[in-house]
Amino acid sequence: MYSVNINSDVERFCLRLLLLHVKGATSFEHIRTVGGVHFPTFKEAAQRLGLFQDDELWDLTLHEASSEMMPQLLRELFDNICALASPPNAKQLFEKYKQQLIEDLSRHPGHTPDCQTCLNNALLDIQDILIVNGKKCQDFGLPTPTDNSTVKTTDIYDAVLQSHIGVQMQAALNDLQRETFEDILSATQNDTLHQRCYFLDGPGGSGKTYLYQTLLHSFRGNKEIALAVASTGIAANLLEGGRTYHSQFKLPVPLLDTSTSSMRQTSNDATNLRKTKIIIWDESTMAPSDALRCVDKLLQELMKNNKPFGGKTIILGGDFRQTLPVVAHGSRSAIVESSIKVNTLWDKFKIIKLQTNVRSVDPEFSSWLIKLDIFQIPPKMICKNSIVKEIYGDHLHPDQISTFEKTAILCPKNCDVDNINEEVLSLLEGESYTYLSTDSIDEESQEDKDNYPIEFLNELAPSGMPVHKLKLKIGCIIMLLRNLNTKRGLCNGTRLIVTAMRQNLLIAKVLTPTSERKNIFIPRIDLAPSNTELPFVLRRRQFPVKLAFAMTINKSQGQTFDRVGIYLPEPVFSHGQLYVAFSRVKSSADVKIKVIDGREQVMFYYTTRQIIYPFFCKIWLIYNKTLLYVYVMPCQNSITKM
Repeated sequence: MYSVNINSDVERFCLRLLLLHVKGATSFEHIRTVGGVHFPTFKEAAQRLGLFQDDELWDLTLHEASSEMMPQLLRELFDNICALASPPNAKQLFEKYKQQLIEDLSRHPGHTPDCQTCLNNALLDIQDILIVNGKKCQDFGLPTPTDNSTVKTTDIYDAVLQSHIGVQMQAALNDLQRETFEDILSATQNDTLHQRCYFLDGPGGSGKTYLYQTLLHSFRGNKEIALAVASTGIAANLLEGGRTYHSQFKLPVPLLDTSTSSMRQTSNDATNLRKTKIIIWDESTMAPSDALRCVDKLLQELMKNNKPFGGKTIILGGDFRQTLPVVAHGSRSAIVESSIKVNTLWDKFKIIKLQTNVRSVDPEFSSWLIKLDIFQIPPKMICKNSIVKEIYGDHLHPDQISTFEKTAILCPKNCDVDNINEEVLSLLEGESYTYLSTDSIDEESQEDKDNYPIEFLNELAPSGMPVHKLKLKIGCIIMLLRNLNTKRGLCNGTRLIVTAMRQNLLIAKVLTPTSERKNIFIPRIDLAPSNTELPFVLRRRQFPVKLAFAMTINKSQGQTFDRVGIYLPEPVFSHGQLYVAFSRVKSSADVKIKVIDGREQVMFYYTTRQIIYPFFCKIWLIYNKTLLYVYVMPCQNSITKM
């Protein structure tokens, strides 16, 4: 088919879209009929199918959400639309749905539907969430809340409660944890001490998170600022008030060797960092060396000195046995060189090894994990039939899904994850609904745009982006692919259950370890990652979710499950992946592994290949009056500082 310029002829452009997706059309009237409804224009028919979406989408989304009568969620939805889609008509949308946005606030005694106090409180609520995304009401032409002092620029904690919790947690520390706690506490109280950088090393279950929480509660109990960051959103959610390091330190994605923080010296975030007493960084082994460099430079500039990290006490934590920073098509040496362990600042850190497993219910399994190299899989873990039926059974009813909230099948590659998710979805009862994305490219030249037809863009599935054809059912488990509200735990990697589906809106409940289920509204948003291998920037407007009955091993890092299936059609391809997969559960009885026979793994002998990159010792040499270094591989896969 001939290509059509959307700017010159919208109707013909929409007709072309319909011809690509409507099979067996017999007439123009047939093409304009969707779900038994005859639409007068091709544009309206394409909009009904989700193939064409303009700025009217946000109005339709808010209209669908307002019928649910959940004002607090409606305000959050409005925030997400503003922060992630930047609609040009944000002010008009606010005025149109103002009554629905303040409906719960106006029910308070003494308030009326046109109450200015209610309006101001709604704006304060909206701005509070916008601030998390680095924006404010005035950025969208909205009225500025009159009482800005009530807008929190950082989390405010009850000092008495925090102190009480901190004391209780300190009492439960083991000897090494208590010694570490006191060492770190002394470093923050004594300005003459030079040791202010610590690295907590230990496998899962060794008590790192518990020690982090004890430190956070104790410092906040003394009315001091303690910041918690992590390399992933999932890990950040495990720490009260946690954020990703990208969000906290305003670092770009992806990080390059020339990257710097975009934080303004006069911003509230900068002020909080100057006052911060301690910074805790979990899963730091997943962060690239450039992240450490950027944070060090930022803190030195804020504190106006040349001390490591501006003289702040910083605690990194992680496990070098797990996956390292992702380097696209990187060799072993490139991946190792990207690690924080190769950073020149590594020598400043005091290494503390937590070795006692305080979480495991299967000591033999924990011991086996630590020794995991090239190994033979215990026969009791082997799945000899379908891994899908082994984990999820032969049939699924939506009411059963809650029993699988802490269950997942892990795979090394996305292609296998997608296939397994489709298979599990087919087992789930109910009618499926397919949401289609609107795709385009960010190019100024019309000639470049014409070189990439829509049908070609629809077939692309870059990592971290939703697919063009998103098939869902009521009760299916999905995962967020974008941070929506980190304060509520809605971040990249959060798993949810779909409870309702509208044409332009998904309603879901967050899977949490507690009995509380938080409803959220998920709108379509524009996703346009620049770190893909495509020669252009693909812009896809779609719900930022994907099915999550199965996920990649790398995506599972930082999560804990009650039951895990591991599907290996071929061996793992990166450092620590197999260790991460097995360590998601507490005992050997909770894991099943499906190994497909191949050249590098044999089902009959229950063997597969594990990959562990040796860490290198950096040795400084003087050659021809020039300071340089070489890497020397140690004899063993040591993770200690050398």
